[in-house]
Amino acid sequence: MSVSGDVSSSLVKWGEACKAVFEVRNLNPEVTGPFLVEVILEGEEEKLLDCRELTVKQSERLTYKVKAGEEVKGEAFALVCRVLHGEAVLAECRTRSVQVTSLPVKDAVKVIGVNIPKEVASSSTLVVKFKVEVKGIVKPVRLIVSAETDTTVRREYDVQEGKHVIPLPVKAWREEGRRKLRVSLEAEGVKIYRKELDVQTLPLPPVAVTSITINAKTQPAGGKASYSIGLRNVKEQPVEAKGKIQLVTLQGELETENKVALKLKPKGETEIRGKMDVPPWLTGKQAYIQAILQLKTGDKAFTLTEVSPLITVTSPPTPLVKVTVTKLPPTLTEDQNVKLTISVKKKVQTPIQVQLVAVTPTATQKIWSGKIKQQEKVFATTWKTPKTQNPTQIQLKTEIYAEGKPIPPQAVQAPTQKIKLTKKS
Repeated sequence: MSVSGDVSSSLVKWGEACKAVFEVRNLNPEVTGPFLVEVILEGEEEKLLDCRELTVKQSERLTYKVKAGEEVKGEAFALVCRVLHGEAVLAECRTRSVQVTSLPVKDAVKVIGVNIPKEVASSSTLVVKFKVEVKGIVKPVRLIVSAETDTTVRREYDVQEGKHVIPLPVKAWREEGRRKLRVSLEAEGVKIYRKELDVQTLPLPPVAVTSITINAKTQPAGGKASYSIGLRNVKEQPVEAKGKIQLVTLQGELETENKVALKLKPKGETEIRGKMDVPPWLTGKQAYIQAILQLKTGDKAFTLTEVSPLITVTSPPTPLVKVTVTKLPPTLTEDQNVKLTISVKKKVQTPIQVQLVAVTPTATQKIWSGKIKQQEKVFATTWKTPKTQNPTQIQLKTEIYAEGKPIPPQAVQAPTQKIKLTKKS
């Protein structure tokens, strides 16, 4: 047997389709098969694109279309075609690597809104939030956001595909009155958005608030982020302060929250200190700590907001969840009953949901699902393998959720196994 083939182009834009053609030739016509043919798509992850039995008298042509950025992620991909007999690889062909280019930034980056408070106390922190959608990129794009009051503030953010809510703190105007806030966003040096927004500036607040200090700009998933905020009463009257300290992702999702309530004596000072849980599902993401404080002195009320620098959530030093499953034989038959023992150990305090699934090129079958509250538990189950029209390959995968949110693979230790699935004889 021999396999030859290639792709239609070695360079495609995000969203474009690339064609791949393989030709499987039989060099010994006396043995026509059937042979097992696998076609694997190699990108950021490996994906089984096709798996079938093939009878080859002389030659057979196999054609595939792959849409860059949707069916396959990453800056490059390739396809591999293998012909097997049993466990032996008779022939193999790998295409050229296909490079994927991002869309132009003016098409890839869109500002879908800007949130600002209608009122802000003079000389306090005004937090601008840019709602940005990024689509059609294969590597992070650098955004520069800016805001202008009496001063101009600029910050850089490197973002991936998806929707983001990007915070930008800027000092409000010193004088009271109706003001124009100028905001803008650039992507890789290209101007994407510019606008003037109305803001009402109120009198000076009774409390001076320092910026939020964090213990580190990187935090492991499952750990705790420490923070502190200084408050100083500048008035000769007592001030009541109530509010919340929140951990917010760069996607705008509120993850954890601490409530605060205190009283400041005239000219008194204090410091708010605390720790925020960093949930395991934030592995690989960015977040920040946000403080929203309502101040009251006499009959006057003010709201002050502060945000911390960005926190990058890294993989935990050791897996937060460890799943082990009975090792299965390399080949199973359709409709076969297979006994499985599943062991789950977790370090996270919250209950988790664990699912074991079998993935084929055409479908995903749930093998088992269980909710685990305790730190360690063992389950026994029986799995009936799916029916198949042709011999194929099954990929066993484990999916883990906490509070309904998936925990990324880099935060867990879970099995993956490839199994050949054959028809009943």
